[in-house]
Amino acid sequence: MDLFYRFRGWWVSALFVLALWVGLGCIPFAWFWLLGLVPAIALRIWARSHIGTHTRGAVLAAPALARNGPYALLRHPLYLSNILLSCAILGFWLGGGLWLLAFLVGLGGFYFYLAKKEDGFLQKSFGDIWSKYCNDVPGGLIPRSLHVKSAPAERTIVQAVWGDLWTWIWLALSIGVLVVLRGISCTG
Repeated sequence: MDLFYRFRGWWVSALFVLALWVGLGCIPFAWFWLLGLVPAIALRIWARSHIGTHTRGAVLAAPALARNGPYALLRHPLYLSNILLSCAILGFWLGGGLWLLAFLVGLGGFYFYLAKKEDGFLQKSFGDIWSKYCNDVPGGLIPRSLHVKSAPAERTIVQAVWGDLWTWIWLALSIGVLVVLRGISCTG
């Protein structure tokens, strides 16, 4: 797998460090953006409850093809949740405008690239099963239908949250730092 996938967390982190540098001081209603965390986190937990272990490291692997829950709506709900999380966090830090748009276009392009790489891997791994799934669920990052196949989740909500423990730790630390910095820039 290529360097973009292998070090995907580092690339996103570099983008956020750049966003810290261009932060725009005190922004009215910046706190409003944090409401976007709710659907992003809900989607991430829902997606994690419908897959087994997923790739967290440098090697792409998929023991089974998830096709229920959010995976019945779109092929990459975890990437969409990452984009929504980023939108909320970057919106909080940068406010609206061209800076936010530029960062989100870059981030969206990066996740689109990762999704295409993953699609290629899944095509090789699952062949005709993957092709049928793509016909049934044509949306990669954007759902084309809101019809969800009902099937029990593979994990409970607690297991899904626990399975993403490091994601939650980094998310809490990142938001905590930004909240403190935002508070300092608005009071100092």
